[in-house]
Amino acid sequence: DRMSYLKQRVIQIALENDVNRIRVCCIGDIISGLIHSTIRLENRENVVEQTILAIEVIVELLQSLSALFKVDLYYSVGNHERISANKSDSLDKENFGYFILYSLRYRLMDNKYISIHDNIIDDEIITFNVFNDKIVATHGNNFGNLNTYIPKLTSMLGYVPDYVCVGHLHQPIERSYGNTELIVNPSFSGVDTYAKNMGLVGKPMQKLLLFSEEHGKEATFNINLDI
Repeated sequence: DRMSYLKQRVIQIALENDVNRIRVCCIGDIISGLIHSTIRLENRENVVEQTILAIEVIVELLQSLSALFKVDLYYSVGNHERISANKSDSLDKENFGYFILYSLRYRLMDNKYISIHDNIIDDEIITFNVFNDKIVATHGNNFGNLNTYIPKLTSMLGYVPDYVCVGHLHQPIERSYGNTELIVNPSFSGVDTYAKNMGLVGKPMQKLLLFSEEHGKEATFNINLDI
C-alpha cells in the first residue's frame, strides 16, 4: 500500500513539474534481515520471502515509472541485508542486497526505458551528476555519523560533491557542510523495536528531490507514507 501511494505521488509531482527523467536511488535496508534478534522476531516474512517480495515490488514500481519517464536506477546495499548477524564475521559481498540487484537486472533487461547503473568508485557508493550537480549516495553505516559522512566520502572520492544522500538513521534530515548538502532519507517501513530503543524514531517517509537545469535543486518533497 505504501509503495503504491509513493508511486502515485511521485508520478503526480513529476507530471506537475514537467519532469522527463527520474533517478531512483536504492540505498540499502530493502529487507529486514538477520542482524538483530528483536527485528527478526518482529518480521512478518522470513528473509527469503522478503527478498522475493522486495524484487517484485521494485520491479513493478520501475516498470510503472518507465511508462511515463526515462528511469535510471542506482543501487547500494545496507547493513540490514547482511547474511551474518555479526558484522566482523561477514564479508561485504555476503549480503542479500546483491541478490536483489542481480534479480532486478535480469527482470528489467528488456525495458529500454530503464537504465541500471554500476557503481564506479566502490560497490556501496553511488555517484552521478544531475545537470551540473555532483550527487553521491550510500547507505551510511560505514561512514560514521552526521559529522563524518561528508569528510570521509570527500576523502575517498577526491572531490567535493554538491549533495550527499544517505539512509540508515530513519529520520528526515537536511543540513549543509561547507558547499555540500547532506540529505538523510527516512525509513520506508517506519520504526521497529530496535530503532525505537536506539532513539531513531520517525514517520515512514521518502524524499523526492526536484532538479532543473537552470536552478539546480529546486525543492525537496517529503512524501509521508503513514497512510
